[in-house]
Amino acid sequence: MPAVSVVIPHYRAVGTLGATLSSVLSQTLGDIEVVIVDDGSDEDARRAIEAMAGADARVISLYQKNNGVSAARNAGIMRTRAPLIAFMDADDIWTSSHLALHVRRFETDPALGMSFSTARFIGADGTVIGHARPQLVNLGPEHLLTTNPTTTTSSWVVRRNVFDAVGLFDVSLRHAEDQEFLVRAALASVKIEGTPDSSVDYRTAMRGLAADLARMRAGFEQMLTSVCARAPQLVERHGAVARAREDRFLARQALRLSLPRATARHYAVSALRHAPSLAFREPRQTFGTCLAALLPQRLTRSGL
Repeated sequence: MPAVSVVIPHYRAVGTLGATLSSVLSQTLGDIEVVIVDDGSDEDARRAIEAMAGADARVISLYQKNNGVSAARNAGIMRTRAPLIAFMDADDIWTSSHLALHVRRFETDPALGMSFSTARFIGADGTVIGHARPQLVNLGPEHLLTTNPTTTTSSWVVRRNVFDAVGLFDVSLRHAEDQEFLVRAALASVKIEGTPDSSVDYRTAMRGLAADLARMRAGFEQMLTSVCARAPQLVERHGAVARAREDRFLARQALRLSLPRATARHYAVSALRHAPSLAFREPRQTFGTCLAALLPQRLTRSGL
């Protein structure tokens, strides 16, 4: 029985999967199994994944017809054996102590249901371009609806019994499926806490789904609809702030990806329309994002 099972959903990311898998297999905690679930890639990618799996007995490869990241993660979960399940996207990187760090947290806190790390944002070349600074403790449903402190599922390590209590990922969601799961877990009183250790590098460039901001935004609305069916008062009270923070995040994502400034301005303005109070409650993040979106790109590149 491995100490930790690692689930890696994959779709058309074979160019980064090698580096991702290397960071998983080089963990200081070696007692792991790795399940790569290929979500309908082409034959060349499948052969490449099978070769990676054949090079290390700890790696298992599964294939399914394209059905989305939620279905891929669910297939991986059902194939795993360990009491702790970690998730890794096919283009992210872990530091070598990532899993050992989280295992220690579970050992010292039996009530902890889900642990996550803070993340660093990296570009296509691996250069660090930003740091996540989320709330780490005292996370209730309202906090997880209005922001995603975990940044990426690559930061998650979850006790297996959480899935028994809460269920798996919602396969109807192609975006914000991780945030919907977090809210559902919090509503079930699962203890979710993070660590300030930055043990995950989250690749923002060439990220596929994450680069498609319009679909991300539509998926976020679908997530709110799903949560509303379960907890309507939660969405009624906190939905405006949730939409504002999502739009602010998308504005910053547009800036990180060097998309046209008009895209960043669109989401920055939308954020203020949904919750003007955000400018006073969180002035640094809000005004910083708006200023960067409004300034010409040549000025922000010169450091203004």
